[in-house]
Amino acid sequence: MFEQASRGENMILRLLPQGAPDTAEVAQELLGKEIWVSWPHMVEAKVFEVWDERRMFYLGGGGGGGGGGRQHQQQAVQSEEHDEGKRTVFQLTVKSITEKYKSRWGVEIGPTKVILQAAPMTGRKVCEQLGHTFFRMINFLKSPN
Repeated sequence: MFEQASRGENMILRLLPQGAPDTAEVAQELLGKEIWVSWPHMVEAKVFEVWDERRMFYLGGGGGGGGGGRQHQQQAVQSEEHDEGKRTVFQLTVKSITEKYKSRWGVEIGPTKVILQAAPMTGRKVCEQLGHTFFRMINFLKSPN
C-alpha cells in the first residue's frame, strides 16, 4: 500500500515457462489485432510492433511503429534487425517490466523473449449513419504492454 512493501505475509505468483516462441510467428499472428493488456486491470489494445532481442516486426508502410496496424488487411509484416542501442532498449524494457510485475503485483513473470507494443483503445464512437455501428478509437502512442 502507498508504494511500500508489505510487512505481513505475501504470496508470489510464478508463471511457468512456456518455451521460447518464434517471434516471426507471433508477429504474423498478432500484428494489427486487438488484444487485452495491462494485467490486472485489463484494457483492449491493438498490436503494432513485436520485438525480440534481435529484431522488430511491424506492419509494412509504417517504417517500424507509430501508426502501424491501422490498415492490417493491406499491409505485410516487415522486420528490422536491431543495432546495439535497440538491443539495450529491449533488455532495459524487459528488466523494467519484470521488476514492475514483481514489486507491484507479486508476479514473477520469468524469462521474457518477446515484447508486444500495443496502442490502448481510448474509447468507442457510434456512427448513426451506419445503423449504430461502433468504431474503436485507438491511441497510437508507443508504450510496452
